[in-house]
Amino acid sequence: MEAKRISCHCTSTDCKAEARHAILGHLGIAVGSGVTYLLVLILLELLLQGALPSSGTAALVLSELMSILISIIAGIYQYGLICVNMKLQYGQSASLSDLFLGLRENQNKIVRIMFFLAAVQVLCLLPSILADFLLPQNDLLYWSLAAAGLLIWLYWDLTYYPALYLLLDYPNLSARAVLQKSRSLMKGQKRRLLYLEFSFLPLWILALCSFGVAGLWVYAYSNAALAAFYRRLMNS
Repeated sequence: MEAKRISCHCTSTDCKAEARHAILGHLGIAVGSGVTYLLVLILLELLLQGALPSSGTAALVLSELMSILISIIAGIYQYGLICVNMKLQYGQSASLSDLFLGLRENQNKIVRIMFFLAAVQVLCLLPSILADFLLPQNDLLYWSLAAAGLLIWLYWDLTYYPALYLLLDYPNLSARAVLQKSRSLMKGQKRRLLYLEFSFLPLWILALCSFGVAGLWVYAYSNAALAAFYRRLMNS
């Protein structure tokens, strides 16, 4: 069914309500899986970025390649995190082992999807990176290119937000078919998703008052809301 037929009731408030209901009584696994995922990302950053040269052209090239590699590995674990949140959405039992689902199935497809998305991200930000490298004194050029690149990347990120969700639901689809279905599903829905994501900004700001501790709950809450958004897309 075309995504444009989605009910207008798919609002931030509705998704958040469904998210709260989904994680009610399951906060341990919701927070635990999110924390484990974040720890994996931090460890990857420390291990891979720490091995880079400090400066020069080689450092620039390797840094972008490392960025793509980190995104691919992160996608494998993100696939598992999505599995956890979708199980909670449907009232099913989830466990921490679900976080590692991407290591057991669809790994090649996840790699292809994440490579595509990471490569696009690098291409969007590459002009500003090169400007900073070649013309370090021209701040105006750097920030102009960076802002333009981020806006383009944001559009692509919203367009392919459901990709790993779709792969979880349709494991027999090819990576290319998943990306095509993602584009179709998100037609007319990007603004709704953007609003949902930005609606968590006040909670993130409040979480700073707890020295980041409450941020673990906010992260679990936002992940559950994104799963609820996808569920509404598919049920519309």
